Amino acid sequence: MTGTDLNNELQRLETIQSVDVPAFLFTRVQQRIQNESFGKVTPKIKWALAFSIIVLFVINLLAISSYHSTQDYRNNLAKAMQLLPNNNFYND
Repeated sequence: MTGTDLNNELQRLETIQSVDVPAFLFTRVQQRIQNESFGKVTPKIKWALAFSIIVLFVINLLAISSYHSTQDYRNNLAKAMQLLPNNNFYND
């Protein structure tokens, strides 16, 4: 940008006029913000959230226990068929 372009842009800024603000505008805006109900959670939402967390926890426990029982079944089957349940040759 050349110096004349910069001066033209700065001259545009000088044409901006100030605006008359209505009296007590700031206090009205503050009052409306305070009257809004931001962050209020109803008891119904709290119970629904607690229930969903408990359900997810139970599902995770069931999935983990199912995974371990499946692994035990595979290991027992491999031992019964005299196969190695893993690739480690240094086990007894």
